[in-house]
Order: sequence, then C-alpha cells, then structure tokens
Amino acid sequence: MRVQPSLHKACDITALANGKTEKFNLAEGWEYYDTVFLEPSMIHSYRFKPIARTLPELWEKSFTLVPTAKNGIGFGTYHIALKAPKIALGIRFDHIHTASKIFVNNDLVFENGVPGTNAATSQPMVIARYYYFNNECDTIHITIHVSNFHHQTGGITGMVSIGTETRIRRMEYQHLVSDIFSINLLLATSLVFLLLFVFRLQDKPQFYFAVLLAIVAARILFHNDALIYGWVHLSFSNAVRFDFFSQNLMAMAIFVYYFTLYPTPRLRIPNVIIAVILALAGAAGFFTGLYDLSLLVNYNQYFLVGVSLYGLIVICVRLFLRKHIAPLFLFAYLLFIVFSILELLYRGSHPELHMLFTLI
Repeated sequence: MRVQPSLHKACDITALANGKTEKFNLAEGWEYYDTVFLEPSMIHSYRFKPIARTLPELWEKSFTLVPTAKNGIGFGTYHIALKAPKIALGIRFDHIHTASKIFVNNDLVFENGVPGTNAATSQPMVIARYYYFNNECDTIHITIHVSNFHHQTGGITGMVSIGTETRIRRMEYQHLVSDIFSINLLLATSLVFLLLFVFRLQDKPQFYFAVLLAIVAARILFHNDALIYGWVHLSFSNAVRFDFFSQNLMAMAIFVYYFTLYPTPRLRIPNVIIAVILALAGAAGFFTGLYDLSLLVNYNQYFLVGVSLYGLIVICVRLFLRKHIAPLFLFAYLLFIVFSILELLYRGSHPELHMLFTLI
C-alpha cells in the first residue's frame, strides 16, 4: 500500500548561534528509506513512509526489509532536517560501514567508497570526514546514501556531529594530532625500554614491555583513517586485516610477556592452545573475504575478553599465593583488559573510548 511520508519535525540547532553551545550530536530525528537511494530533491515527494531511526546504529538482520539478507546486508537513505542559524558551520561524520555518499542540502560533499545496490556495484570504505560551509538557509537537510555488502554489521558507528566551524575544526585537529602524539610517545617509550634492556639483558620485563608498546603504536596507526589511508595508502580491506592482526599480536605479546616470566607447567597446554588460536586467527584474516573477516573480528573480540579474564584469574591466584608479579606487566595487563572490554561494548557508539585507555 502506498502512503504519504510522515516526515519528522526539523531538529532545532539554532542554539549554535548563542556562543555557548558549540556542537550537537545528531542522534534523534533521522528518517530511513530502505532499499532505495533518494536524491535530496526526491525526499519530500517520495511516496513511501520512512522508518524512524537514531544514530549511531549497527544494522542487524531485522533491519532490512529483505527477509533473506545476511546480517547487516542492505542499502538505503538516511535523512534529517535541521533548523540552523546562518553562521559558519562544520559537520563531522564518524565511521559509516561500509560505503556512503553524503549530501548537505543539494550538494554532494563527499563519498566514502562507492555505495551500490549489490556487492558487485559497491566498494567499501570507512573513514571519518569533515565538511565546512557558510550556512545561508533556515533549514539544513543532511542526506546519506549508505550500503553494506562487505561487513557483518553495517550502518553508522560514532555520532554525526554538527557545530560551529571552529569547534569542528578543533575536533579534526585533535583527532589527528592526538593519534600522532600517541604513536610517537609509545615508540619513544618503547625505544627507552629497549635501551634499558640492552644494558641489562637479564631484565626481560624491559624487553617485553618495549615490544608491547610498539605493537600498541601499530594498533593506533591502523585505527586512524587519515594516517592509514592518506599516509600509508592501504586499501580498506588490507587496513581491516592489519588492524585485526595487530589486535591479536597485542594479545600474544601480553601472553608471551607473562608466561615467559612466570612459566607454569600445569598451564602449559591451555596457554599453547590460546597462543595457537590467536596466531591462526590473526593469520586467517589475510586469506578471508571481507564479510567472513567481519564475522571473525566480531567473534574474536569475545574470545579476547574471555582470554583476558582467564589471565586475570591466573594473576589473582598468583598474588593470593603471594608470588611476585612484575609491576610493569600488571599495569599493561589491566589496561589490555579494559581495552578489550571497551572495544567490545562501545565499538558501535563510542569507538574513541578504548583508544583513550590505549593512550593512557
């Protein structure tokens, strides 16, 4: 049955002009039109009713109207109307999995990959984007074409944010500079601990901690869009693979760190099994298609959290028996546990939280 669309009321962001409010996260008020790409001029004349959505959201199997689709597979159009002040504005788009085309009013502001109606016509990409403009309209319309045929959970992770130009430029600058600072800090600290180990070869914790810091620096690199795509020039698929590999490598470094320092014969078999699974999973990412790789990444995060808790129990038993634990290792391991849990719980809405703990 064809019905007229019941469009949502425009969100009021005119408070941006008062000098106190600098930014809004556009979570409420989105319309979603399933299995169709609508140009901005077609939104108000489209004859079918939109679905009300909030952002961020990851697509689930029930999200699309196509009943036989895999998890996260589908395409469609997001739209939101904003009552806005006539000032210089900026918009930040966080990660959109995995292909998108973004319009502000009638202007195409950028594309992330190529959205399409099937896997053959779409090219995936996930990258944070910024757009700046002098607003001359009472109402701003943001339209996003999004498609996913390469990722288990498509959709938009992280907020779409609008604010004064100054505020959004500050966000863009901080996002890049903080990651560059983190990488340099971790690599410099790694070098310091490596030099300490050179002068005291019997002090193995110095060496293991240096290796761990270098791996974490690589992990941050693979999480920063501007660095990994703009500087290293990796493809999207390879960036995902190296990111996944560095995650497992970080876990393996933690385990080698501990079980080399404190060999426990009774735990040798489960420890070897865990190490083998981590190595095989990390290597498998380079021989797996993107959709299957996304499944592997998702389930691997649960495995890492389980392994982290297993290691924590081992450490607690050792401390209870009043056996020595290297302070550097204990510090690194507790951060790794927090990192793993936050990445699992907040990857859809606050992807920057676990990176904060990585920097700490």
